[in-house]
Amino acid sequence: MIKIIVNIPLPEIVLLFFDYVTGVKNIFKREEISIDQLADNIGVCVKKYDIFGSDAEFGKRSHNAFISALKRFEEFVLKLSH
Repeated sequence: MIKIIVNIPLPEIVLLFFDYVTGVKNIFKREEISIDQLADNIGVCVKKYDIFGSDAEFGKRSHNAFISALKRFEEFVLKLSH
């Protein structure tokens, strides 16, 4: 079995990536915005779906899948901007 540097088996990395992509897709469809608009406003969206946000209940669905996906996407966007 191939292992990534973080010592997670490759199939689990692929599933994790798929979960994040699916979560982000669901959010931009739910918000009726493009992926570019989501990227430009990711901080606002994270606050909205995180604890105490107006859509926190949705964010914590499926064991926090949606807010987790948004936070990873936020990290990705921030890394791209530097």
